[in-house]
Amino acid sequence: MAHEFTHLIHLNEGGTIDGANIHMEDVWVDEGVAEYAIFIYDGMHTSNVDEFILAPQTPLVKKGNFPPPNYGASYLFIFYMLEHYGKPSIQLFLRNFVRDKANGIEGIDNALKGFGTNFLTVFLDWTIANYLDKTKQTDGTPFNEGKWGYFIDNDLDSTNDIKGLKEKLPVALTEKIGLGAPGIIRTNTLKPWGSDYYLLKGHQGSLNIGFDGSDGGQFKCGLIKLGSKVEPSAEYIFLDQRQAGNLVVHEYGRNDTYDSVMVIPTPIDYSPASAAIVSDVSGRASVLPLVSDPQNYIFSATFQDLKVAIFPNPIFENGLHVLVHADAPFTAPPLLQISYGLSIPGYLTMEAIDKKTYIANYTITKSAEGLLESSATTETGLNLSNRLKFSAIYYSADGPDLATSSFANLAIPTMAIKQKGLVVLSGAQGGVSLPGLTGVSLPVLVSIPTKQAAASLTLEIPVVAAGLASDGKLGLFEITPTGGKLVSMAGFNGKSASGQISRGGTFLLAVDTTPPIIGKSENPDSGEGTLIEVSDRGSGIDPGSLSASCEGRKLPVRYDEKAGLISVATRGLPAGSRELKILVSDLFGNWSEGKISARVPGTLIFGDLSLYPNPARQWVKFRAVFSGTLANSLLVDFVVRDSSGDEVTSGTLSSKGNGVYETTWNLRNDSGKGVANGVYILETQTSAEGSRKVRKKFAILR
Repeated sequence: MAHEFTHLIHLNEGGTIDGANIHMEDVWVDEGVAEYAIFIYDGMHTSNVDEFILAPQTPLVKKGNFPPPNYGASYLFIFYMLEHYGKPSIQLFLRNFVRDKANGIEGIDNALKGFGTNFLTVFLDWTIANYLDKTKQTDGTPFNEGKWGYFIDNDLDSTNDIKGLKEKLPVALTEKIGLGAPGIIRTNTLKPWGSDYYLLKGHQGSLNIGFDGSDGGQFKCGLIKLGSKVEPSAEYIFLDQRQAGNLVVHEYGRNDTYDSVMVIPTPIDYSPASAAIVSDVSGRASVLPLVSDPQNYIFSATFQDLKVAIFPNPIFENGLHVLVHADAPFTAPPLLQISYGLSIPGYLTMEAIDKKTYIANYTITKSAEGLLESSATTETGLNLSNRLKFSAIYYSADGPDLATSSFANLAIPTMAIKQKGLVVLSGAQGGVSLPGLTGVSLPVLVSIPTKQAAASLTLEIPVVAAGLASDGKLGLFEITPTGGKLVSMAGFNGKSASGQISRGGTFLLAVDTTPPIIGKSENPDSGEGTLIEVSDRGSGIDPGSLSASCEGRKLPVRYDEKAGLISVATRGLPAGSRELKILVSDLFGNWSEGKISARVPGTLIFGDLSLYPNPARQWVKFRAVFSGTLANSLLVDFVVRDSSGDEVTSGTLSSKGNGVYETTWNLRNDSGKGVANGVYILETQTSAEGSRKVRKKFAILR
């Protein structure tokens, strides 16, 4: 009844009548709101959730026939939107939303406008949330503002989790794929606004994921990177106008980073009735094609790719070297075509350095932008190709200059580079995914005539995901064999961002929203304090952010960047197991809080070992004095040895309080017989960990 009554309200409040025509809300929105009304009434999730969880390929935006999986999809999207954007008053949000005469996507865009977002951005977050369903990090702090999960599934109450009669999130996989060295290829067909979910796992190296969708459609291809020792991360492959692109997941399966990847292809074409001008996640407005037919796509995942690099010839000032390399031997020299400025495209002669690497030379006569296109076949049977844009200028070292291109600009101050020669910019067609970072630009390789510039150079790179770059946590990173290294903070102007560099390298604009990881070391106690592992795969640890405390007491802390350890001075704390509170931030202000259980050893200071009378005649008293936190909780054992080192007797000193331990010996051995006159040795040792034996000589003379 709640469902059907909501339909009447929606029609009355949001519908319009034009003569004999009644204009109603789009069915997928109308049914989603009606299903949500049931949840408001009884707190139960519709059983249609089962149907959608088992078939996430179900399109969200749909006209006409509306089977159960569509009910489940519409309900979950409306639930997600209200949970994330309906605050502080879901009632007020729904009232305004239902009363809006705009229908479908346009109506949702209107409702979300005040939140600085739109339907497409929220839809893409929703597709990730349906699998990841995570709103908090391991330490309990918010994870990506909660956008990649449902809050109701991440609270302390498990009875209200999103589930139908039998199924609960995450959504079902399209396929679980084990990766190997040869890689994989998959192709499929999807209707717009439905998603496939492929889980890729296995092997290690630089994982190259390529995607190509139907030329007549428009796609988004999301990637969720997962690992048991790192927080998950999600980003999108940058697709060109042909709906093709690739992304290399750096250090996949290595160094405790990501060991599996979820690939989520999604066609986002609008049906004719819903066509509109929208802004995608990069912030660029575009009119989406009026296509509602199923769209074909193909994607591949391989640990091999064709690398093309261009850099100045170190001998000839106007010469360029072009390298082509693959991870497996070529069956024949790779083909390399070059287009430069207005010159006619032509092929360069390739010479082998070895079976996997070829080189070519090209002479520059004027500044211009060019394109390199290479293709080759390896002995493993893979057909590989790559396209590389580049721009070259001759720098005369006597004034400021600007290297410009469609993919990057490099501003060179006067005398910043003190050697004449070519300055080369090159831009790859595919992206790079770095651990702990979300890339918002394509990588750019900068080559200059010297190893180090005398002054900073300003590198400007276009941003391809403006929606991610505007949160103030944007930096220019150098791509290194172990990941991204922060070079400088980056200033964002809405279309591109700039940072400072001082030498050549491969650079990428990226956002760091991942906090450092706090973990206990294998050797937690150093005698002076507790050692704790801290690491950050993004911008790096900010040493000034480190703090440690125990029960409100602030403790001194030191950071060893090379070892990746912090040392907390715990020696002055009471002995026993103590909980340390650790706070640490990276250079972009992403905070982590950890609670570490540390074993604090007690302190023990040996004071004195004495005996009297000496020489002894009828008896002798042994006395040991200690101070420190362990002084009153010791077992102090003693042994008496003769001059040959043989044991005469042994026992335990009795505690007299205040760290004093005593006993009296009657000069008899363990058999009860009196010992002979002579020189004897008193030897004591405590029960404290790491304590040493203390010895003292005495004589017996009757």
